Amino acid sequence: MIKLSFYGPLCFRAVDQIMTTLRSACLTALACTCFLPRCYTKTHSPDTEKVFAQLRALYDCTKLALLEANHNDTGSRCSRTFDGWHCWPPIPAGTEARAPCPHLLPGKVNFSATAKYGCHLNGSWDGSAADYTSCTSSPTEDSELMLLQNIAQDLGDDVPWEQKMHSGEDGIVEEKIDRFKDCLESVLLKPLPLGVNDSVCPRTWDGWSCWNDTLPGHTAYASCPQFVAGFVPYRQAHKVCTSNGTWFVHPATGHVWSNYTACVDTHDLQYGNLVNSLYVAGYSISLVALTLSLIIFFSFRSLRCKRITIHKNLFTSFIVSNFCWILWYVQVVAGTHVIELNPIWCQILHVVTQHFMVCNYLWMFCEGLYLHTLLVVAFVDEDKAVKWFVLIGWGFPLLPTIAYTVARGLDSDASRMCWLEHDVWYTYILSVPVGFSILLSLAFLVNIVRVLVSKLRAVNSPDRNSARKAVRATLILLPLLGLHYMVMPFRPERDRICLTYEIFSALVTSLQGLCVSMLYCFFNEEVLTVLRKALSQTPCARKEWRRMSFANSTITANFTQTTQTYE
Repeated sequence: MIKLSFYGPLCFRAVDQIMTTLRSACLTALACTCFLPRCYTKTHSPDTEKVFAQLRALYDCTKLALLEANHNDTGSRCSRTFDGWHCWPPIPAGTEARAPCPHLLPGKVNFSATAKYGCHLNGSWDGSAADYTSCTSSPTEDSELMLLQNIAQDLGDDVPWEQKMHSGEDGIVEEKIDRFKDCLESVLLKPLPLGVNDSVCPRTWDGWSCWNDTLPGHTAYASCPQFVAGFVPYRQAHKVCTSNGTWFVHPATGHVWSNYTACVDTHDLQYGNLVNSLYVAGYSISLVALTLSLIIFFSFRSLRCKRITIHKNLFTSFIVSNFCWILWYVQVVAGTHVIELNPIWCQILHVVTQHFMVCNYLWMFCEGLYLHTLLVVAFVDEDKAVKWFVLIGWGFPLLPTIAYTVARGLDSDASRMCWLEHDVWYTYILSVPVGFSILLSLAFLVNIVRVLVSKLRAVNSPDRNSARKAVRATLILLPLLGLHYMVMPFRPERDRICLTYEIFSALVTSLQGLCVSMLYCFFNEEVLTVLRKALSQTPCARKEWRRMSFANSTITANFTQTTQTYE
């Protein structure tokens, strides 16, 4: 089943992909020797390809005829028509149209000759087909044309090429066409078996699957199409043939209905919805906490320093990234129709989401680099350092994002389904920088702890408490920002352990922003001091202070008077 969400950030996919590269390469080498995206191309019989080409030409010709019918042309003429082998343009009544011999004709075709089709004075064509006697020696039988017309009439709006072609949907349409050609070859073009009469439910194609002639009161089965998002290919759909020899009609729609409900794994769907809901809830909570923290940082002048500036950028990257992920899970993952249509806005949302997630990890890297620089380097030009951090955190991610967008956008197989499929090599373009930044952060952490231990051994260390608090925050923060995926590099199979893993991953990943805001803002002693001071200066606080002062003075006066009376 195709996954409907990204379970975990890029760093997990980097480790997962790297560990499975050799296995995938070996399987690919055994499966095929070519380097094309699709190493195996299914071949069909010449008759199947011919009928498919005829049907496609019929569709194109009919579409042109409908467009021309909207023009209110005056005068008698023969309208555009497709006779089974060529699309004849409209001509005035009483004239004759000529065209080169079409390649769809049976037998050996003389392409240097011409075919002709006459238009009567009453505006009707001369016969059901044009005169192809000069084109081929094989006669164009009416039975072949009748078969073509019957197939076209039965298909109606279910022909695969009538699906609107969205950017990156070429692969899906190609799979539909392959499945339809299989239907032509194995069912639709086959002669009726002996003893089969009009009482059976007729063979048909519903747009997704092929259904053979079925006896009344029986049920036909077909494998679930793999090009539909959320369907399990090894399951089966079914179509009921009623006792009167007609296909079952759904009472709600009034149309012939094929039952594809079994194609969806309901347990897996509930499981996915639970995990996606956890992501949305966690990202929403983090978004609120990060926004409040950012407001606090910008509201107080005493918090305007280089260290807080880096925090502001980190929080901003979290806010934008979390907001994009919420949009992704609500607008894209929750609607399979969006994934199948693959509109341009969902592709843009995917690119923007991935870009700001890379920014998020690189700003975490900048936090570790800044702390490492303060502890290791004696004299630091913080103004210049912040400029470099801005370049690394906001500028550098543009390079892999642009490369990723261009490379994947040019591959039609990888740019379908809102780019939801992450088992493609293009994700290495983003995951490698992220994984490298996490490894550097880990190296910084090890060296920071080493330097801190050496400084704490000094008796008169001036920054002992502040350094200890900063490193303690970093020790807690780094695992929350990706290192747990290095501890658990493989996603378990679909079982109870996998559910526990995915829930853990969803909670940790989506609540990263909340943890960051608590560590760097709400639990920060410097921020708490500023907030206490600000609250003490509010009118309510001053009024409460005056009330408490009056109460204390009254109690003191009464106590003094009582003491004097007693004396």
